[in-house]
Amino acid sequence: MAEPSGRGQRIARARRRRGLSQATLAGLVGRSESWLSQVERGLREIDSHTVLNALAEILRVDVTELTGNGPLAPRSVHYTPAQDIERAMMAYDGLELAIAGTEEDRQPDIQRLVLGVGRVNGIYQAACYEEAGRMLPALIRGVETAARTCPSSDAIAIGRVRSQIYQATAMVLNRVGEADLAWTAADRAMTAAEHAEAGLMAALSAYRLAHVFTRKKRSTQARDLTTGAATALHRSSRNEDPERLSVNGSLHLADALAAAAEFDHAAADRSLVQAQQIADRLGEDRNDHWTAFGPSNVRIHRVSAVARTPSNVTMQPLSTCSWRPSASRRSWSATTWRLTTCSRS
Repeated sequence: MAEPSGRGQRIARARRRRGLSQATLAGLVGRSESWLSQVERGLREIDSHTVLNALAEILRVDVTELTGNGPLAPRSVHYTPAQDIERAMMAYDGLELAIAGTEEDRQPDIQRLVLGVGRVNGIYQAACYEEAGRMLPALIRGVETAARTCPSSDAIAIGRVRSQIYQATAMVLNRVGEADLAWTAADRAMTAAEHAEAGLMAALSAYRLAHVFTRKKRSTQARDLTTGAATALHRSSRNEDPERLSVNGSLHLADALAAAAEFDHAAADRSLVQAQQIADRLGEDRNDHWTAFGPSNVRIHRVSAVARTPSNVTMQPLSTCSWRPSASRRSWSATTWRLTTCSRS
């Protein structure tokens, strides 16, 4: 493993190449300036997989360039639940019953699955990624068994919650840098939503998958997804529904980050403006379908997009918005900053 001082020196060199101050970089990863100063001087080691990946993304380098460890990530930042999640996704529980064609349908406990995925999303938004990851294998195995053994009358409902569970799985895995497994999870979420004929779930799955594509440096594919899904939602006869607005706005934010990753500052700016217009229509910070969408989230994504833009390009400020969070919303705005740091879902 690379010595902490060597890792700190690599981070400092990459930061200076990007033209970022310690205060700016520390703020973008949700840490203090003094914390980053200690890391760069070798007085402190980075023990968070999420923070290490965030630094690499903002500094536009591979994680291994910061760690000096070659192709392997350091043991101290390995995301331990990933292996159990992968095993659960490979289990295919209930397949024997489906192949045998048994007529003994099992009544699924849909409410338990819904409450479980809600808990995972809440824990994720509290930045407890290890705990969220440990809860996912049981949910995955439970919903897969239910999907293969439930009565046909419950198939649509199970399909919806299956999509939600795989969306949560993709979100957690992508956040901690397990992009390949996150891709599989997001693809399953999309398939489940399509089979359940759940248009909004399909749009949400596209939103999660777009973030995975952006992390995997497939920004063009990410933008194809976000553009298509946002256009379809906009054409919907229910396009003023707050939940659909939140998802639509989130798709524009994902598109902005994908465009910024391609250094297409004009496209990123257009998407941010569209997201701001939708946020203005909502008039408040919301958390529909765990998207955390609202005016505060748009401003946070503006900061993240600027951080990804070349230093010789200046993005235009958002149009003036008279909305300000009320006192009752201030704590939520602070939470939104934490859970969307570096804007990765």
